[in-house]
Amino acid sequence: MSVDILRIGGHMIGHFAKKLFAIYRKYIAVAVVVALILGVFLAKYIPQVLEAANFLVSKLIDGIVFLAPFAIFVILAPSVARMMKARKESSFAGFIIVWFGLTRIFAGIWAALFTVLILKLPFLPTQEAGSISMAVMFQENLVILKDLLLKSVFFRAIWISIIVGIIAYYKKKLYDNLQKAANSIETLGDYIEPVIPVLMLLLGAYIYSLPQELAKSVDAQTMSSIAQANVGKLNLFGWVININTEFGLIWVYIIGSVLIGIGCFMWQGMQLVILKKYLGKFSVKEFFSNYWTKIYPLAWSTSSEVISMPLNMSLIKKQYSHIERIVRRLVIGLGAYMNINGTTMHVILLAGIVAVLVGYRPSFLQLCLGVPIIALVGYGVPGIPGELVLFAVPMVKILNLPEPIIPMFMALYLALQVGLPDSFRTGANVTDNGIYALGLNKLYKNRFLSKKEGEEEK
Repeated sequence: MSVDILRIGGHMIGHFAKKLFAIYRKYIAVAVVVALILGVFLAKYIPQVLEAANFLVSKLIDGIVFLAPFAIFVILAPSVARMMKARKESSFAGFIIVWFGLTRIFAGIWAALFTVLILKLPFLPTQEAGSISMAVMFQENLVILKDLLLKSVFFRAIWISIIVGIIAYYKKKLYDNLQKAANSIETLGDYIEPVIPVLMLLLGAYIYSLPQELAKSVDAQTMSSIAQANVGKLNLFGWVININTEFGLIWVYIIGSVLIGIGCFMWQGMQLVILKKYLGKFSVKEFFSNYWTKIYPLAWSTSSEVISMPLNMSLIKKQYSHIERIVRRLVIGLGAYMNINGTTMHVILLAGIVAVLVGYRPSFLQLCLGVPIIALVGYGVPGIPGELVLFAVPMVKILNLPEPIIPMFMALYLALQVGLPDSFRTGANVTDNGIYALGLNKLYKNRFLSKKEGEEEK
């Protein structure tokens, strides 16, 4: 009797827990916002929370850096093995790589246009371009790219994935194990979604500490040099912000972050208009409610495409089950590493803001000429917080800054690129992949998949 009562009680508790968890998942967007606000207030009034948040965020970033190569391998190796078995899938994978490269170029041009319009910069150069030519600049950045191809742990993960994928083509047991590993990535996404509010709470506490961290990141000598040169002013629609004032640098950081977010949202809005026209039957409202609001908070809170990849795959599989498996895995998997449209936006707009702050006004033409180089260097970014460090030197060369202002530019560029701007650019990168999965799935069925193969795939 007592055993039956315990069993019934266990079933009731389990049923109640499942119902409570379903409600939690339904309103997780509300929990995310509340957690972010709560994190700020806890950090303000409880110093221990601030210390713990900074420690945990630091460890999270270290963990992302460590896990990123493994995540690339788990997705790419089985995809390579599948492509070896199906020629059409190999062609489609090549098409995706080209697609990501082209969208990166278009995103860069949009970023240059947005930067010029927001900062009221000239369209043609009004200052001396200097002695360095585009050919020399391109050659120098190819050297940077070569080092990344050979030395970057993330590129090494790609090379190893390709080799193992080829071997798996001949070894059935290895092939099956790789496919199981890829399936586990999608399953992992179900367990990541519930912890997003916790990550947002940590981010809220971290955001509270940003003003102090920002002040520490720009040394007194740099600020003194900016003041002596009588620069450090940013004019946004008649509002002049001077970073030499007490809160000037913080205001530039906040406004710059918001502008990066606006630029990314506008870019994504244009893509959704095109997708709606291409697909015909597509609900933007459902895209936001069923997909965007569920994945964006994770990308925003972690600033990591890699951490967001399992949940991204899981959501696409659940919400858009008509998308072919190979499309989902290739677009979301490769996109977590190769799709950096938001990052491209971040690089160019931040460069424009910092250039103006140090007294240099780049033109639309200069920024556009730098887009191919930014696109190349972008293949070396690991999809982790703070990845814009890799673009600092190339941007100096692209803008061909006068020698005296380079130290000021570098100091401000490196200081202003972390935190909130990271969050916005990652959110754009991750959710762009969802848009592309929807559009490229139709293209895959129309151009790469016959009717018979489509039935076998399902």
